[in-house]
Amino acid sequence: MTSREFFTREVYGRLPEACGNPVSFEELEPERTVMDGKAIRTRIRVRYRGPGGEGSFPVTAFIPTQDGGWKPPLPCPGFVYVNIFTPEHALDPEGRIRTESWPIADLVERGFAAIGFNHWEVVPDEECGYAAGAYTVLAPNPSRRTAESGGALALWAWAASKVMDWIEAEPRLDARRMAIIGHSRGGKTALWCGANDPRFALVISNESGCAGAKLNAMDLPDSEGIERISRVFPYWFCANFQKYAHRDREMPFDQDALLSLIAPRLLYVASAANDAWAGPEGEYEACRRAVCSGQWSGISGQGDGRVGYHVRPGGHGLRLDDWTRFMDFFEKNIELRIQNVEPRT
Repeated sequence: MTSREFFTREVYGRLPEACGNPVSFEELEPERTVMDGKAIRTRIRVRYRGPGGEGSFPVTAFIPTQDGGWKPPLPCPGFVYVNIFTPEHALDPEGRIRTESWPIADLVERGFAAIGFNHWEVVPDEECGYAAGAYTVLAPNPSRRTAESGGALALWAWAASKVMDWIEAEPRLDARRMAIIGHSRGGKTALWCGANDPRFALVISNESGCAGAKLNAMDLPDSEGIERISRVFPYWFCANFQKYAHRDREMPFDQDALLSLIAPRLLYVASAANDAWAGPEGEYEACRRAVCSGQWSGISGQGDGRVGYHVRPGGHGLRLDDWTRFMDFFEKNIELRIQNVEPRT
């Protein structure tokens, strides 16, 4: 069994067959120039169909202009952001509120498109009996679920890939130079999406912890383990994951194998020194092991630097200094123009 098959069958789960159906895109609001002409704001709705009918979720994008809007945008690189914060902290579609977790103006100023969606507009981030959001369209009969049926993380990752479908059809965006980024559970989502969708040139996990970048087999008593995460958030995963409760070290593949599925594309893992729950030591060690296995030739600052890592002071959160390092890393490596290489198995 390959590592990809293991993570599909035992951790994140299989997507409903209807996830393979074509999607369509429609304009949600008229485009307009914002930020004193520095960006064009476009909002689209991703529509999908399944045995339960039709569903959709909105996507907001801020695309940099040239010379303050005097020239149309060139195809530009960008970041696809999986926003996992509560509805009260949803992405600002107007781009007027400068938040550290989604610094639109800073991204645009550096020439990056800022593209985001709210994870809870795909499926709720709560126990819903698999009978809400995209489930009602793609898999409307919860009684047909198996131990391998995917949970919320799998569907959030699927949604991110549908955003990439739109990016490929948008001439003002360079689909060859797109990053996917998420924080916490969004970081887990970004890793699983990036492991399965080779179109993302850079995959960024910010403090993703257990079932993200943190090793399961490493002894980190202050960090979250499989027993707790599979008990408190069972709907994130397939049911098979629960059988590894209290058996973290018995899994045939650890999270460094998940990271290796992204090779040879770019990977960045970020930790926080006071975020013991996410296990920063385990996140770094997973990166080191993935590099040592030969999937990449070095962590940033060593070798070719296709794997970036930092641990900053402070606790759990996505901050502007995290984003600055992500942008610096991508900018440094962006000319690699990585081709669509099938991820490792």
